[in-house]
Amino acid sequence: MENSHQILFFFFFFLIHLLLVSCTPQKVYVVYLGEHKGDKTKDEIEEIHETYLSKVKSTRREARSSLIYSYKHAIDGFSALLSSSEAQRLSEMEEVKSVFESHPSKYSLTTTRSWEFSGVAAWYL
Repeated sequence: MENSHQILFFFFFFLIHLLLVSCTPQKVYVVYLGEHKGDKTKDEIEEIHETYLSKVKSTRREARSSLIYSYKHAIDGFSALLSSSEAQRLSEMEEVKSVFESHPSKYSLTTTRSWEFSGVAAWYL
């Protein structure tokens, strides 16, 4: 009987641990790896970025689904949904130059008539 209580205790402990891990807030981070060499295809670049993410995520599938965008032209880097601890672990990797949180709401629209001014609105309609 006591053995079944221990099993039940560990089961609930494990379940609570899983719930806490899945509830950690994730934010969009940009991971900068340096400048682009220009010698890789789009698919190769995304594969490399998924490999970095798989080092901090529990599965390759989770790594693939957390990748938001791979920068392919001017810089070598990517944006991904990460927890703060995952971002910290990525930033500690030797190949990673920097990891910083993305703040898309930091910028706001400063004009409302650019399309009309450039003539795009008339062309589009």
